[in-house]
Amino acid sequence: MATVFTVENIPDHVASYRARIERRRIAIESRPREKRFALAEPPPESKEFIKAMFDAAVFGDLRIRDDDLPNIFRAPSHELTAEEETLARVFRRAQVRLGREFIEAARDGDGDLVRAFMEEGFPMAWSEDRNRETALHAAAGSRARPAIRVLVQHWPDFLIRDRRGRLASELAYLYGEDPAMAHLLGIKERKDALATGRPVARRVYAYRP
Repeated sequence: MATVFTVENIPDHVASYRARIERRRIAIESRPREKRFALAEPPPESKEFIKAMFDAAVFGDLRIRDDDLPNIFRAPSHELTAEEETLARVFRRAQVRLGREFIEAARDGDGDLVRAFMEEGFPMAWSEDRNRETALHAAAGSRARPAIRVLVQHWPDFLIRDRRGRLASELAYLYGEDPAMAHLLGIKERKDALATGRPVARRVYAYRP
């Protein structure tokens, strides 16, 4: 039976999700290193929670952004009841809080916690609208190699740029001061560029914006 999410019970679901992440982190710490490459499957309750949270937040974003458009341009399918819009906003706030925790784990170089988030189904390439910084950008700019080692094994798209148009390799060089990591990320960016036909132009590395 599907879980019913309400404004009242979302905080409890967020707390339960955080508790599962912590249990997962503890379990990861005890794994042999050679068994840390493949990601474990998220449990059904985490899958359901993450799907509901992102579906509601995206649907709510569409409706909220449509508020600024003339009526003729609004899509009727985006119309939400007051209750649905409130639920979408609450889910959106939960998503941002969890996303920031995930990115801070990457910035701090906590590879086990980063993996725990990923194994509990949190989208690894999540970024906040205000800066488009991903976990890989945060880890690269902080020279957080333990987190980078986890992320690069499963990263979906190395050509993702932050709000200022910077690739992870640029942040590794400019702010992480880690030319070797910048080189590794650059190789992966070029492979993605060749595979997808997208450009991989970088800013001048000596320029610190």
